[in-house]
Amino acid sequence: EKFTYSEGLDVLGYFIEIVSGKPFDVFLHDHLFEPLGMEDTGFYLPPEKADRLVAVQKPEDG
Repeated sequence: EKFTYSEGLDVLGYFIEIVSGKPFDVFLHDHLFEPLGMEDTGFYLPPEKADRLVAVQKPEDG
């Protein structure tokens, strides 16, 4: 198995911005998060929610 990063989602986000005329984060809010009732989901972390952010941890050797 192998995992590689791709810029495909960045290109898709830019395409959505061009077609919709909205920033990608606003498009996601208006057309995905809000219609699904995802009130606590967003593209960016607002400063008022920073205290809820959990640090990612991983084992040192593996």
